[in-house]
Amino acid sequence: MARVMVLGLGNIIYKDKGLGIYAVRDLYREQWPEGVCFVDRMMLGDIPLDLDGVHGLLVLDAWQAGDSPGNLARLSLDQVQARPELISEPLFWRGLALAEVLGQDVHVVFLGLEAECADCDLSLSPSVQDAYPRFLEAVREEIFHMLNGLVMGRAGGAVWA
Repeated sequence: MARVMVLGLGNIIYKDKGLGIYAVRDLYREQWPEGVCFVDRMMLGDIPLDLDGVHGLLVLDAWQAGDSPGNLARLSLDQVQARPELISEPLFWRGLALAEVLGQDVHVVFLGLEAECADCDLSLSPSVQDAYPRFLEAVREEIFHMLNGLVMGRAGGAVWA
């Protein structure tokens, strides 16, 4: 069965930059169809991201792109590659490059909130905390969209419809 990976990026000791990790941990506790897996950056340590068998990758993060704090954005891989300062996780980029070299076709979508603060603190800022439930709902919708967009090809591999 086609797999969707939900990857939470960031670092929980830097206030809003922990958004992706908090979201993955909260969503993991919910009931999900087979084929959906959740990974957070903290779990990976120094190991590059393994995308073997993954057809849809949903990346969750908070970034500082100059929007209003708490603003929700859905970005494509091309949009993020045009602004590399948004996602500065070398092991993520190495994993994506390795998947490409191995011929793995991974559909990547980024969902994030504009960070208000990245100071050393273990909690989300008020504006990101207020937007958090809306963010989680957008993530749920994107996961189901990815699951519904995957169909099995002739050779048994998943392709995007």
